[in-house]
Amino acid sequence: MFLNDYYKNGHAKDWSEENCQIFARQCCGKRGCGSQCCGDCCTDTMRCPETGQEKIYMFAEGTPYRAGTKVLHNGALYQVARDNPMGIPGDSPDFFLVQTEEPTRPQGPTGATGPQGPAGTTGPTGAQGPTGATGATGPMGLQGLTGVTGATGQQGATGAQGPAGAAGPQGPAGAAGPQGPAGAAGPTGPTGATGPTGPQGSAGPTGAAGPQGLAGPTGATGSQGPAGATGPAGAAGPTGATGSQGLAGPTGATGSPGPVGAAGPQGPAGATGPQGATGPTGAAGAAGPMGVTGPAGPTGPTGPQGLAGPTGATGSQGPAGLSAPAPVLHALVSVSEGIQAPGGNGLIYFTDSLFIKGTDIAHPMNTGKFSLVTNGTYEISYHTVATNSAAVNPPVPVGVHLTANYVVIPGTTSLATVSEKDYKVDLSGSTFITVTDAPVEIGLVTETMYGQFSDSSITIRKLD
Repeated sequence: MFLNDYYKNGHAKDWSEENCQIFARQCCGKRGCGSQCCGDCCTDTMRCPETGQEKIYMFAEGTPYRAGTKVLHNGALYQVARDNPMGIPGDSPDFFLVQTEEPTRPQGPTGATGPQGPAGTTGPTGAQGPTGATGATGPMGLQGLTGVTGATGQQGATGAQGPAGAAGPQGPAGAAGPQGPAGAAGPTGPTGATGPTGPQGSAGPTGAAGPQGLAGPTGATGSQGPAGATGPAGAAGPTGATGSQGLAGPTGATGSPGPVGAAGPQGPAGATGPQGATGPTGAAGAAGPMGVTGPAGPTGPTGPQGLAGPTGATGSQGPAGLSAPAPVLHALVSVSEGIQAPGGNGLIYFTDSLFIKGTDIAHPMNTGKFSLVTNGTYEISYHTVATNSAAVNPPVPVGVHLTANYVVIPGTTSLATVSEKDYKVDLSGSTFITVTDAPVEIGLVTETMYGQFSDSSITIRKLD
């Protein structure tokens, strides 16, 4: 039963928060907000028609909530980050934690006052017991939902005062908040000063000299080496006393010539002298025998091209060739206008296919997976608009990239920084991919944790 049918059947518009939630799930949960059947049940402001209270749903897994809807789960309040969320609050990035306590519900109507019962007899006053030690105050538990006020019962007899109750158990810990962005790396510290050089160790003792070996045979006399450099002049000795000059002796007889010495080594060749004048031509000698034929010389250069000959007669026309088959188009264009917050390394979903042709590209609706069914070369391009999520303040880095079988396709990453709250940036990229082992699954995946994405589109076209 939808909301309009509820009114037509004569029911009054007596709304409570519970009624609003029930009809919101029955009507809007099945048809989606904006359906004509919903009336005032689902509105852009997400308000209940009569109470004006913001609608909060008890979470039910698999319900196609809209982005911005608030749900309760395990005592905590969450906000839906994108249309048709997946998973459960606290585990899935499709839900943002708003607060860890259940919000205060509006008080229900006061029940009718029951009849007053008869007064009971006053019991005897008991002896006052000793005052017990004050126990430690336990931590405040989570505030429960305000129940509907029941009817006033009959007044019972006044009983004896009971002992003070034990402190209540500590409430469960709230869900962990989202992880903050990594801080910037600190500057590199200065290089330390070089330590002093250690002292040089003392020289070890010189080893004892070994025994002298036997003298080897005298080798052949080698050629005279070059004259060594003149050594430094020694210190002049003391000059001796001058002796007296002796008498001149007689001249001796001339001795016989000594033997001729061995020839000295040949000196280096002298420089070549100038060429002499050409002598007269001698008489022609007799013709020698015919020599063998020498090898063929290299081919000479090509001569200039001769004049063109006369044009021949035109030949008969050949038969017509076969017509080429018309190319088959395989292409797809998918979009998603709603806001999505998949978190880090999350898949962006596409809800509508504006154009699809051929059978080589497949896309299950409301998913982020595109299958390239056959081998060949494909052209892929994408575009999306990014901003910061509500859980973190700028500056916020955002980015996306394409994957093939969950592996990043090089050159497809697009990054930007959201410098102001709700500031929007465009992210886009394109690539060519050759498939040799079909099928291959394509996806558009987020680079960073804290981003929201909308007005997303992807185009895939097969080129062969």
